[in-house]
Amino acid sequence: MSHPDERRQEASSSRAFRHPAVGDVTVDCDSLALPDGDQHLVLYTAPPGSRGAEALAFLEVVGSAGVTS
Repeated sequence: MSHPDERRQEASSSRAFRHPAVGDVTVDCDSLALPDGDQHLVLYTAPPGSRGAEALAFLEVVGSAGVTS
Protein backbone atom coordinates (compact mmCIF):
# COMPACT_ATOMS: atom_id res chain seq x y z
CA MET A 1 0.00 0.00 0.00
CA SER A 2 1.13 3.50 -0.67
CA HIS A 3 1.45 6.17 1.96
CA PRO A 4 -1.45 8.71 1.88
CA ASP A 5 0.97 11.63 1.50
CA GLU A 6 2.79 10.03 -1.41
CA ARG A 7 2.54 12.05 -4.62
CA ARG A 8 1.07 10.29 -7.61
CA GLN A 9 3.07 10.08 -10.80
CA GLU A 10 2.28 12.77 -13.35
CA ALA A 11 2.73 12.45 -17.09
CA SER A 12 2.96 15.29 -19.60
CA SER A 13 2.86 15.28 -23.37
CA SER A 14 1.48 17.17 -26.36
CA ARG A 15 -1.59 16.10 -28.31
CA ALA A 16 -2.68 17.17 -31.75
CA PHE A 17 -6.14 16.86 -33.23
CA ARG A 18 -8.07 18.23 -36.18
CA HIS A 19 -11.32 20.08 -35.48
CA PRO A 20 -13.73 20.67 -38.38
CA ALA A 21 -14.14 24.40 -37.57
CA VAL A 22 -10.60 25.42 -36.59
CA GLY A 23 -8.35 22.81 -38.21
CA ASP A 24 -5.24 21.44 -36.52
CA VAL A 25 -4.92 22.17 -32.80
CA THR A 26 -1.99 21.20 -30.56
CA VAL A 27 -2.43 21.24 -26.79
CA ASP A 28 -0.42 20.21 -23.75
CA CYS A 29 -1.79 17.14 -22.00
CA ASP A 30 -1.14 16.49 -18.31
CA SER A 31 -2.32 13.33 -16.58
CA LEU A 32 -2.44 12.82 -12.82
CA ALA A 33 -3.29 9.47 -11.22
CA LEU A 34 -6.04 9.82 -8.63
CA PRO A 35 -5.62 8.26 -5.17
CA ASP A 36 -7.85 5.24 -5.86
CA GLY A 37 -5.46 4.18 -8.62
CA ASP A 38 -8.15 3.36 -11.18
CA GLN A 39 -8.71 6.86 -12.55
CA HIS A 40 -6.64 9.70 -14.01
CA LEU A 41 -7.39 13.39 -14.19
CA VAL A 42 -6.44 14.61 -17.67
CA LEU A 43 -6.01 18.33 -18.37
CA TYR A 44 -5.67 19.84 -21.83
CA THR A 45 -4.20 23.34 -21.99
CA ALA A 46 -2.55 25.61 -24.53
CA PRO A 47 0.06 28.29 -23.84
CA PRO A 48 -1.36 31.84 -23.93
CA GLY A 49 -1.00 33.42 -27.36
CA SER A 50 -0.42 30.09 -29.10
CA ARG A 51 -2.39 28.89 -32.12
CA GLY A 52 -3.94 26.24 -29.85
CA ALA A 53 -5.08 28.87 -27.34
CA GLU A 54 -6.64 30.96 -30.11
CA ALA A 55 -8.47 27.92 -31.49
CA LEU A 56 -9.80 26.92 -28.06
CA ALA A 57 -10.94 30.51 -27.36
CA PHE A 58 -12.78 30.58 -30.70
CA LEU A 59 -14.50 27.27 -29.93
CA GLU A 60 -15.49 28.55 -26.48
CA VAL A 61 -17.35 31.45 -28.13
CA VAL A 62 -18.83 29.55 -31.05
CA GLY A 63 -19.55 26.28 -29.27
CA SER A 64 -21.23 23.51 -31.22
CA ALA A 65 -23.58 26.02 -32.93
CA GLY A 66 -20.86 27.13 -35.33
CA VAL A 67 -19.82 23.63 -36.36
CA THR A 68 -21.38 21.83 -39.28
CA SER A 69 -20.40 18.40 -40.50
